[in-house]
Amino acid sequence: MLKNNFINLNSNFVNRLLFGLVYIFLSFMFIVYFTSLAKTVLIVFLSVEAYTSTISRKIKYGWLWFGLLCAVIHVLVTNLFVCYEFALVCVAFSSLVDTLAYVTGKIIQGPKLIPSISPNKTVAGFIGGTFIIPAVVFLLNYTHSLNWIGVLFVENFVGILLSRSHVLMAELLLFILSATIAAQLGDILISFIKRKIKVKDFGNILPGHGGLWDRFDSVLGTILFSKPLYILISYILKYTCMNK
Repeated sequence: MLKNNFINLNSNFVNRLLFGLVYIFLSFMFIVYFTSLAKTVLIVFLSVEAYTSTISRKIKYGWLWFGLLCAVIHVLVTNLFVCYEFALVCVAFSSLVDTLAYVTGKIIQGPKLIPSISPNKTVAGFIGGTFIIPAVVFLLNYTHSLNWIGVLFVENFVGILLSRSHVLMAELLLFILSATIAAQLGDILISFIKRKIKVKDFGNILPGHGGLWDRFDSVLGTILFSKPLYILISYILKYTCMNK
């Protein structure tokens, strides 16, 4: 069964993966060398996609959805361009979570996660997207294999979102776990909005991925929900330990 599911990762997956890699590379180059221009272009493209997907299609409550998406644009762009290193790591991390969830879900399949909002997402995909990265980081730390990439990740991603430069390994793993969940919550949030305005994708500028909104959904979730989830999970763990 698993073998057949693995084989079913056909050209659609290859197309998605290749353009995902190209997307990350171009994002890196664009943000590093054209930071101000990248910020402007991102705002323009996201705004145009939001407008054409809601108001121009005469969607019910189109102005309300457009206003919500514009508010999200402000939060996304303001946080994403704190520094270009943060933007790069955030895009790469969110894309990795998205890809791991997609691959795990396609191979294992199983029950759907929230079929009424996103019918293609599975429980297995959510679990894979949530736990694979923390597990890999734990193994790398255990074998003392964390290198400059780990330092870049901690200083320019975890450090910025937690507003402090030094974190313990247990805190790092807990935050990564929170961030992988947050990335998928962003995906679910944008899927919910698309379901409400009755569109499959916000655009088609990125082959195999849809529009920019369809790519920045997990980035948005990472920025918006990582720290609140980290605080919530930390509180639950501390409360549980104190009452044992």
